[in-house]
Order: sequence, then C-alpha cells, then structure tokens
Amino acid sequence: MAINERALQSRAIMLSEVELRALIDSSPVVHYVARTSADYGVLYVSESVRERLGYAPAQFTDDPKFWASCLHPDDQLRVLTDLATTSGGERRVHEYRFRHADGTWRWIHDERVLTRDAAGNPYRVIGSWLDVTARKEAEQARREVAGRLREAQRIAGIGSWEIDTTTSKQWWSEETYRIMAEDPRTYEPSSDGFVAKIHDDDRQRFLDAVERALADGKPESRIPSTIGSSYPTAVRRSSTDAGAASPKAKTR
Repeated sequence: MAINERALQSRAIMLSEVELRALIDSSPVVHYVARTSADYGVLYVSESVRERLGYAPAQFTDDPKFWASCLHPDDQLRVLTDLATTSGGERRVHEYRFRHADGTWRWIHDERVLTRDAAGNPYRVIGSWLDVTARKEAEQARREVAGRLREAQRIAGIGSWEIDTTTSKQWWSEETYRIMAEDPRTYEPSSDGFVAKIHDDDRQRFLDAVERALADGKPESRIPSTIGSSYPTAVRRSSTDAGAASPKAKTR
C-alpha cells in the first residue's frame, strides 16, 4: 500500500512538472536562469525563446557569451554595468535592444532578480524577457507626431491648451508657453493665472463667453481677448475643454 502511495505521489509530481513546463513554454514571456559571473551566461531558458527571438535554447546555454553578444552595441555597456551592481533580492528592470535570429532588433523588457546561497554569496540571476517592440515603436511614432505638431505650432504661431474642469489643472503646449512669455520649467499653468493675463477691458467678456461655451454645448466659440497690456491674442474655447491661442496683428 505504501509503495502504491509513493508511486502515485511520484506520478503526481511528474505530472505537475510537465504541466509547469508546458505553462512556461507556452507563455509569451521567456524565462531564464543565468550565472552571476562576468559573462552572465544563460544556464536555462524556456522553449518559448524559439518563437519569441528565433533561437534554440541550446544556443544560449552552450555559449556563455551568446546573450551578451546579441545586445545592441549602444545598450550593452549600460545593461552589463547594471547587472554588476545588482544586489541580492533586488528586482531590476531594463529595456534594451536584442538581435533577433532574423537580424532585426527587438526591444526586450527584462525583469530580473539576483539570488544568493546560504552563505550570502551571489548564486543565480533569475528573470524573464518580454518583447515590447510594438510598444516602443508606438511610443516613437507618438513622439514623432508630437514633434511635428510642435514644429507646426511654432511656424504658425499657434499654441494649444487643455483644462480639466473637475480639477482645474491645465496643460499648455510649448508654443502656448512662448506666447504667454512663461517658462515651462518654472511656471505652473492655472485658470487664475491665465485670466490674470487678459486685459482688464476684455476679462469679463472672456469669462462670460467661456461660461456660455460650457453651458450651451456648442462645438466651439471664439473669444477675442488681449493678453497683458499690448499683446493681442485670439483664444478659441471648445466644449471639449481644449483651446488654442495665437498672436495676431494689432488693429485700431
């Protein structure tokens, strides 16, 4: 009876290990264990590395320098230096470019933790790799669009702004700061500060028009006003709590 129980327990353990390995290998994340020596050679990497990066696990485990050799030259020093300063139990996160087997560069999100043995000595690096190339490319695309918008606003002399009507927190574009003659590094936009910049003769008319725009739900209303004492500005206030400001020629 005892032999049968042990056999059942052994079989259950084997099944659990098979299930765990299947779970790891089917994950979109690549799991790995690496040395803590200078080359940080990979001792184990999950089978999912084939699909994610195009390499066989043996290419990592047979060559201690393989992982480091696939790091992008511009990222290699930063990543290896950080590994050398990782302390036991501390989780580190890095994002770097890694050469796929097809020769393209993939952005990898690498989370790792350094483990120590009973004597407190560095023992293993345990971590995971996740391909975040799509996110990185989307971020780059957004930066390029934002850069083109900044340049277009600079050329046209038009700034944009947004306000959260529940918190009154404002956001100004770079060109709006320039138009308002404020430094984005030191000036915090606010409703009171913006209104204070409007000429005394225009201020109440501006506030009344903003209230009407919010109340009647019209797509937009144009509210001419003058910033300061001699800086004419046209302000467009929309029902979506966004607007634009642009300098225009002063008329008599």
